[in-house]
Amino acid sequence: MILKHWESNFHMSKELTRTIPIRVIFPGLPIQFWTQENLGRIANYLGKSICSDRLTTEGERVSYARMLVEMDVSQELPDIMLIEKEDGHYREQSLEYEWKPAFCEECCQVGHHDEKCGKEIKKKTSDAYVEKTEKQKQRQVSRPKIPPNES
Repeated sequence: MILKHWESNFHMSKELTRTIPIRVIFPGLPIQFWTQENLGRIANYLGKSICSDRLTTEGERVSYARMLVEMDVSQELPDIMLIEKEDGHYREQSLEYEWKPAFCEECCQVGHHDEKCGKEIKKKTSDAYVEKTEKQKQRQVSRPKIPPNES
């Protein structure tokens, strides 16, 4: 179940859902990146940062950081990202997800994959269909730049 903010012009119909809140885990993320500003900056390269969990915010669990990020599930969710350190070098950060939703490119709906889609749709005439380019098929690697920790 996905909850959304109420909109005054809401119409009861099946809408296309492409962005979904997903918990992203950053295993082994160095503690100097754990400020709210830095975590938000890192998460914003994946989608729209919503919040971090209590254990991450309070520093009670330091083996990994966890953030809730609204992500576009029509794109492949990356397994790694590069984070630029203050010295200009990059750190490869692995990513894990508590849940990876199934997305059907045929009907642009969450909940099943293409091979289980029962809806007949003509890709060229559908407004909802988004054609994947070769660039989108490749794993995307984001590179947020993190400023020095302001402690």
